Amino acid sequence: MNIATLIRYKKGTYEGIWNGNSWFAHGNLIDIARRYGVGMTVIATDGDYEKVCQVCDGLIIPGSSINIDPSFYGQAPFDPRNEVEEYLLDSKIIEAFDKMGKPMFGICGGIQALNVYYGGTLGRVSNLKTDAHSESPSSHGAEEQRTDRYGNVIAYKTHPVKVKKGSFIHDVFQSERILTNTYHGYALDRVAEGFEVVATSDDGIVEAVEWKEKKVYGTQWHPELAYRLSDPLELRIFENFLRTCAENAK
Repeated sequence: MNIATLIRYKKGTYEGIWNGNSWFAHGNLIDIARRYGVGMTVIATDGDYEKVCQVCDGLIIPGSSINIDPSFYGQAPFDPRNEVEEYLLDSKIIEAFDKMGKPMFGICGGIQALNVYYGGTLGRVSNLKTDAHSESPSSHGAEEQRTDRYGNVIAYKTHPVKVKKGSFIHDVFQSERILTNTYHGYALDRVAEGFEVVATSDDGIVEAVEWKEKKVYGTQWHPELAYRLSDPLELRIFENFLRTCAENAK
């Protein structure tokens, strides 16, 4: 089995070795692919991309440091515009996998890319919150210093999330209330038709969606970061997605 993922942009020099900007693949996703013995193809350009998509059984759209320009969902563009727009490639790859009927899973910026592709919109988190007391510690949880599997110390930000029974998230956690990490400035505003919202934060932010018929899923948080912090539970999200890809390939 082979899973595709998308390349991401990093502005500035890399460890002081190379001048200019760089592109990278998310190491946590590669580690997970290795753990389960599946191939991972990193799509870096749109050259002959449809042929690349044909040999992959599913797509993971990773998070990004670049917010999708609002012009892609019918709003006034950023000023200034992003120097690089990852969504141009993301949308072509999403379209290819959609046409081929293959499963997709979006993480953070990835769930946003899926929502925009299918006709939804995004907004700043600060403008989307519905709870006037959403900045309280009880709403967002405490930030704690956690050490990852490589010995790096991470400021791990968490908040509680409400989960819908029968969803792919509930299948993993077996709970209607969980604690997830949070690292995003934008989130889903108008949810694309076809998606079902299956998890929300206490302050009204969409945290997970699914489209069961299309086998398309997304989380606003980073389950791959939980894996990096040696949390075995959120690995089940990837296990279930890989199983879905394998069954769909049959």
